[in-house]
Amino acid sequence: MRAWDLGFGPGERGIMIRLNGSYMYQVGFTLHPLQSVNTTWTNGQLYGVTFNAERWLDILLNNSLYKLQTAFASGQELLATLKEVNVKLMSDDIEFGDK
Repeated sequence: MRAWDLGFGPGERGIMIRLNGSYMYQVGFTLHPLQSVNTTWTNGQLYGVTFNAERWLDILLNNSLYKLQTAFASGQELLATLKEVNVKLMSDDIEFGDK
């Protein structure tokens, strides 16, 4: 059986979705450090990770050729959380050297 018989290839029976592997790797590379966030990090370390994650996630969800379907809602929820965290980290009473 050929891949396009299952709807995974070009032709009348299916649509092939091409992904830019480098782009998707970069998105994953910036989101992955969010798993490691803990209380030993300084606010500056946290902001560096959350700022980059917010930027790349926003591009992926809202300004990309790739339209996520199954992960769009949870991606938007994560994006809203990252924006909220970044607003708090940028407030005047937060020092980047503090934990």
